[in-house]
Amino acid sequence: MRTFITAVLPASADADAVAAIFRAHGRAFIPGAMYATRAGFLAAGERAFHTTLGHCDCGTPLGRATLSSGRDLSADMAARLRRKGWSEAKIARAVEQRAEADARPPRPGGEPAPTPLAAWVALIDAVMASGATPSVGLYWENTPGAGDEPVSSAQRVRIARASLDEAILAGMAKGVIHDVVR
Repeated sequence: MRTFITAVLPASADADAVAAIFRAHGRAFIPGAMYATRAGFLAAGERAFHTTLGHCDCGTPLGRATLSSGRDLSADMAARLRRKGWSEAKIARAVEQRAEADARPPRPGGEPAPTPLAAWVALIDAVMASGATPSVGLYWENTPGAGDEPVSSAQRVRIARASLDEAILAGMAKGVIHDVVR
């Protein structure tokens, strides 16, 4: 499973100006990146942009607080797999393999280092200060994999730029567009 970060801009945004800012901050800005199953999340006229430089954004600090919030992710995974009809032995193996994979350090030299939260705040500050867009949305997700349930509707959270900080970015929920507005 891989993690990807997508930026979402309103129709009125100057995408070329925003792209230049993303690139100056070490991020990609490639049009049309959300999975086709997620394209319905966009409002009329909105555009999505892939921000990943390498193969993926695995290890990103975005949403890390939600991943370590005390929720038992292995229980969530087991419940999903049970609903799909998996046997208990197969579920136990899958949960164990997921825990081993999550504990494994990233491969050296394979992927660029994740963008720190402070760099994300600086990037969003620069985009908002440019006047090129009234808002910028961030969305992170994992590639669809075994046991993932389809997402049926868009979720959005609006965040005032003045209140954006590293803690908010660390708490970003997976699969939710987090719109930062002026």
